[in-house]
Amino acid sequence: CVWLVLTTNPLRTDFILCHQLFGKQRKGRKERREGGGTEPAYQQVSNTGDTIHLRQGAISKPSFFENQGLVRNLSFLFVWNMGMLHRYWSLAPRLGYGLWTKVSSRYLNIAVNSGSWRYSQYGYQQRRKDSSLASTTSQEESKAEKELKDSLQTKPAEAFVPKQEPLSFALPLSGGVGFLQERNELHTLVEKRLAILALKKHEVVDPLDVTFLSKDVCLVGVGISTTFDGFSAALKQGVFDPATRVLCVRDIFDRSENRRTLSNYLATPTDDAVAMLRTTLRFPHQRLVNEYVRVGTYGTPNTNSAQVLSDSSQPNEESSTEELSHGPFGLRRHDVNFVEWLHEEGYRVLPCDSKEQMEKLVQAGTLPIQQSTNHVLMVAPTAFTSNADAAVDNHFMDRQTENLFANSLRQQVLKEYNALYTRLTTRGSTSNTGAGVRAHLFTHSDHHGTPDAVFPNNWFSTHTDLEVGQCTLVLYPMKPTNRRKERRPEFINRLHAFQRYTHVVDLTRSERVNPPRFLEGTGSLVLDRVNRIAYAVLSERTDKWLTQSWARTLGYTPVMFHALDTRQRPIYHTNVMMCVGTRFAVVCEESIADPKEREMVLGSLRATNHAIVSISQAQMEQFCGNVLELENFYGEQILAMSTRALNAFTKDQLDIIQASVSDIVHADIGTLERVGGGGTRCMIAELF
Repeated sequence: CVWLVLTTNPLRTDFILCHQLFGKQRKGRKERREGGGTEPAYQQVSNTGDTIHLRQGAISKPSFFENQGLVRNLSFLFVWNMGMLHRYWSLAPRLGYGLWTKVSSRYLNIAVNSGSWRYSQYGYQQRRKDSSLASTTSQEESKAEKELKDSLQTKPAEAFVPKQEPLSFALPLSGGVGFLQERNELHTLVEKRLAILALKKHEVVDPLDVTFLSKDVCLVGVGISTTFDGFSAALKQGVFDPATRVLCVRDIFDRSENRRTLSNYLATPTDDAVAMLRTTLRFPHQRLVNEYVRVGTYGTPNTNSAQVLSDSSQPNEESSTEELSHGPFGLRRHDVNFVEWLHEEGYRVLPCDSKEQMEKLVQAGTLPIQQSTNHVLMVAPTAFTSNADAAVDNHFMDRQTENLFANSLRQQVLKEYNALYTRLTTRGSTSNTGAGVRAHLFTHSDHHGTPDAVFPNNWFSTHTDLEVGQCTLVLYPMKPTNRRKERRPEFINRLHAFQRYTHVVDLTRSERVNPPRFLEGTGSLVLDRVNRIAYAVLSERTDKWLTQSWARTLGYTPVMFHALDTRQRPIYHTNVMMCVGTRFAVVCEESIADPKEREMVLGSLRATNHAIVSISQAQMEQFCGNVLELENFYGEQILAMSTRALNAFTKDQLDIIQASVSDIVHADIGTLERVGGGGTRCMIAELF
């Protein structure tokens, strides 16, 4: 009866573990007495086949309970009871866990470690956040013990703790040291291969022209020091392995001795950011790239027809046809602007004014936190109408336009939206000719029932690991019921398809509580991402409790206050009365009636060294507060706004703004502002 109870209740795992340990120990001793056999490896598996996990512990050697008789039996009973105490003492689980850990480490020779360890028939395995270390099983026990001892010496990654004091402009890079070490090892391997590579006189490869963005992506500069023939020969002979993509970064127009090698104008401080000299980003010194991929990967045919092409995109005449047809790499595309390729692949571009500035980014192990981004999500107003649900508390909407014919209204707003989209996405060289922003453009239809889908920033926001510790996607609860339909599956699937956001914070259940609570994304929250401060105007769409909860979760400091329009009505969204950029801030002081709250907001902006552009309530109604800082194609800050807002700013105010950004990009979106009640900032959802 006792045996049946033990094997059919949840405590059986603890009992069977100890039973197997005793049984294996006795069997091993018997084998040694009879024939000098070695003890078999332990398999901590219950009768259901489930692997037993020892939290914060790993068995360091197989010999347990060296003492005989009563001591061994008492130890067995004590350990069994501690296991039950650890698992089922609901009133004091931490105390039970502490007793179990102390007893285990002292009497069972269990090595306590902060990693999570498992010992099964597949061997020891350490599961860590940044990397997975698996030790290979061995027939001989001494080898397994040695591998475990070596792996225990690896320090576990420290947990991220958001820092709020003092305010900083950079956070330590998570895993940055590991990336630099791996890159240096790969570069050393390439140097050794180049040293023994037999090259012709005109085939030259300078190791300073070689760097790795990751284990799979290698950059090779071709220009003054490295010739294309040398690059081609090294590529064919596998010098850049294990890379599956090799980029030939071609210096065609510059040819400067100060930038003769790749290392003179490019650095890779992290695996998702590239620092480049500002002079090499723009015409006439821009770089072009040829992208070569290993045959059978990234869409290349798995055949022997891959060719390494010459500098003129033609087969190398000095190479035989047989050598060309059996090359390991194929040309995927050629003559692509290097910065454009970086944006397409999701790399962050950091413009630098000197080589010393680039090297400082690499050596310091820190990067500036992004306040603005070059990647955005937009939804064209293909099914746009006036939203009566939103007009209840959005007093920026003009209700006299509700009777406009739907077709004529949509044609007009699409024309205006197209002008804004073109100005944002076109790459220009002069003022307001284009910012080169990379936009993911969606549409909506009448059957979706989402008249305000053109304002996607209210239902989600994204955050980088430098900002909040891990790449995070946040979903928000919205007050108008028809706006909740804007969280369409295809939109969320596209965000997940980026394979970037490892953490999702879903606040939408607050729509269903009683009473419901709302927090409408970066409409309710104006974020100072660099200093991790969230400014929030409390209203029916911005709940105080949710704001505080959001701030605790993401490591922000909330600055909450009240703001009113000219008719003393609450302002529904924070982003219509203020904007925070990297070096400046636009704020409507007049709308903050409480002097203490006004000074709290202004004092916070001064403490973070922002140049304050104070606008009036009349300017706020012209959407001067509904502006957004973005990064242009070259990684420089620009400010996007409507033409209506631009004309409402004074000259002195524009001087402060233009001193903080490289350009102001604007378009006439008057109908969208009047009917929809939202401006340029509301139409852009940032992707970090």
